[in-house]
Amino acid sequence: MKTGVFDDNRDPQDALAENAFLAVRDIPYRLAEYRGDEAANCGVKGAMLISKLGALGIPVRGRVAEMAWEDQGLPRSILRLYPQSFKATHFYVEMLKNEQWVAIDPSVDEGLAGVGDLKLVEWNGENRIGIPCRGLMDFEEHCQYYLECWHNYDYVTAYFEAAGPFLKEANLWLEDQRRQVTDKKLDESIKARKLVNP
Repeated sequence: MKTGVFDDNRDPQDALAENAFLAVRDIPYRLAEYRGDEAANCGVKGAMLISKLGALGIPVRGRVAEMAWEDQGLPRSILRLYPQSFKATHFYVEMLKNEQWVAIDPSVDEGLAGVGDLKLVEWNGENRIGIPCRGLMDFEEHCQYYLECWHNYDYVTAYFEAAGPFLKEANLWLEDQRRQVTDKKLDESIKARKLVNP
């Protein structure tokens, strides 16, 4: 049985690739709050997945899309902290599968599934990108953007100085949401056990 471009009767390499994807996806997502912070954000998790899938011989590439923080479900009190002079972007991975480039975004961990508009991406599921995006950059735009912005010391310094309060509050909110999702799952599990064993 086939699910989209994925085949349920896959070879062992596909199973290894799925395990690599799940290992990266399930690292809790967190925004970098300062220069040099190796937080498990979309860029770090995407680079990890590219490395793991590439080591398995799977053709992969990174994609950058514009996004808006207000599409992510964050409270207005936090959104007001984001400096609008900085473009918000999302990095995700595409891999070549059955001669098609397929998005496979490891950004959203299980603890954030369903928070705001965030979606948990499954290996062969319908959700392919976990963080809502507005517009995909072509390769030339992507390269120019990263060279002019994220490889520019002054830009990065200015970004973290201006966005630091937003990033810190957003991380606290994400942690709180993750805790609520975990508590809800635990409550549901306890209720289910009580129904089975009254």
